[in-house]
Amino acid sequence: MFSSTSNGEEYEASFSSVQESQPCRQFEFHEIRTATQSFNESLLIGHGGFGKVYRGEVNNGSNLVEAAIKRLDSTSNQGAAEFWAEIDTLSMLRHLNLVTLFGYCYHEEERILVYEYMSNRTLEDHLHKLGTPLSSLQRLKICIGAGRGLHYLHMGTRTEVGVIHRDIKSSNILLHESWAVKIANFGLSKIVPKNEPSNYVNTVVKGTFGYLDPNYYLTGKLSRKSDVYAFGVVLLEVVSEACCG
Repeated sequence: MFSSTSNGEEYEASFSSVQESQPCRQFEFHEIRTATQSFNESLLIGHGGFGKVYRGEVNNGSNLVEAAIKRLDSTSNQGAAEFWAEIDTLSMLRHLNLVTLFGYCYHEEERILVYEYMSNRTLEDHLHKLGTPLSSLQRLKICIGAGRGLHYLHMGTRTEVGVIHRDIKSSNILLHESWAVKIANFGLSKIVPKNEPSNYVNTVVKGTFGYLDPNYYLTGKLSRKSDVYAFGVVLLEVVSEACCG
């Protein structure tokens, strides 16, 4: 594990720690430029709080694979801490229902994350933007997949720690072309001991309004139940859209 702040020296300490401790690959900046055709807008597939996301092909081992390449925007509210938290968290986790991080690029002012490409976009897109006619069975499988991923985060890792995602929402639930479910975006996540005497940690309130656990919002006490509350909101979205559709 490592910590990250805006301090330049601690950036470098974090960078060294990542190289030593995690298996994901460090990409050279020229590889990213090639994969995105110099960040060609025609390859743009999303734009979130972190920055723009591009579709491209990268070498993953001996294979050329499609990837989602997320580039930190200098004007973003998210920054170094979220960047390193994403790498730290996804480097220690492996599960069918969590997005795979292929690697990252740390070059001068550039902060770039490289993930597996999820061609069916997000659950939010299908529920609220595309009007996709999802069957009851599809909705059920999506909810079960997301629930399994969340359970793994909280309790399933083979270590003494668990992870609180802190930003569970329909836009952070990605869908593969086979409709397999992947939880994504771990920039706000907190790594916590599983056997913590207290069932919460005190932290600055972060997340997305509408999904925020009211108790966490009012007290700053974050727990696994905060993720469960947010997941409940997602379930309500799925059911509500099914009833209205």
